[in-house]
Amino acid sequence: MSKLLIGKKLKIKLILAILLSLAISVGTFLILETVGEKVLNQYLSKSAFNEQRQREALERFIDFVRSGNISSEDHEKLSAWVDKERYLNLYIFSNDKLIYSSSTPIDPLVNEELLMNFLPSKLPVTTVSFQDRAAQVYMVGLYEYQYYNFILIIGLSLAGITFIISFLLIINQKTSYIGKLEQEIKILEGGNLDYPITISGGG
Repeated sequence: MSKLLIGKKLKIKLILAILLSLAISVGTFLILETVGEKVLNQYLSKSAFNEQRQREALERFIDFVRSGNISSEDHEKLSAWVDKERYLNLYIFSNDKLIYSSSTPIDPLVNEELLMNFLPSKLPVTTVSFQDRAAQVYMVGLYEYQYYNFILIIGLSLAGITFIISFLLIINQKTSYIGKLEQEIKILEGGNLDYPITISGGG
């Protein structure tokens, strides 16, 4: 068996080891992601986690408006507050009209569907006294997404670790074989062309 052929076989084994390790790590990620999301969904469905976080956010918003003398037209300040909160959408109504939305610009020509769906009469709004007027505030908390993101990060991290460990274990099984091949190749290079080469998995 030529040295070139042996090299090609080793490359194929290396590629197969990578593919197998990748398959194991992907399987690990999918299992962790599925189980993690299921557990989180069960917890969220049985608790008032999101509602409690929204109530706390509403209290902070009212304090922000009062302490900062915020007007309902101070959209930049309102957006800055929402950005600091994270995982929260804020909607403000006046005279049954949507005057501020943190999730999309207010444009009746573009967002007709949004304006039709977001009516104070259909939502659990809270009246807040701004500097210029009293307006109705509606919040949508997306706090659960930070935990879904956490599950995703943990899943990817463990999948990466699984890939490395699997790859090293598979390669380790081939190490002794490669070492033996190196010795046999040296014998061939020394002129003993009749020396048999060990083939992994067969004679």
